[in-house]
Amino acid sequence: MPKTRLVVPVAAAVEVATGLWIFIAPRLFVLMFLGVPVAQVGVVVARICGLALLSFGLACWPEKRVPIVPRGMVPIRALLTYNALLTTYLVYLRILGGYLGVLLVPAIFLHFGLTILLISNYTDARKRNP
Repeated sequence: MPKTRLVVPVAAAVEVATGLWIFIAPRLFVLMFLGVPVAQVGVVVARICGLALLSFGLACWPEKRVPIVPRGMVPIRALLTYNALLTTYLVYLRILGGYLGVLLVPAIFLHFGLTILLISNYTDARKRNP
């Protein structure tokens, strides 16, 4: 078995696991990783970083049925995952978290719009490359 067949799934799994850990328990992750406690704003930023790592890992996850991912699908898949998860998290921060930053609502609309565009591009790419 070539090394890349094992390395890519392992690396993707590490990124997914790390991203999930950071998103679910950011205070514990930062404390164990850096050895310092983190303030509430640090928790929000850490969770956004966790989503990015999770999206990266999922985007790189090998597909069993397609030996080579069609050109352009990996970036679309990565960006779609990130934008969809980020939109959801930002809506949560606005509605349930009580955050009222002046750029929060525009960021929600921006990432929601990008999610819609990426869904469209993803479905088009899947139709072109079944």
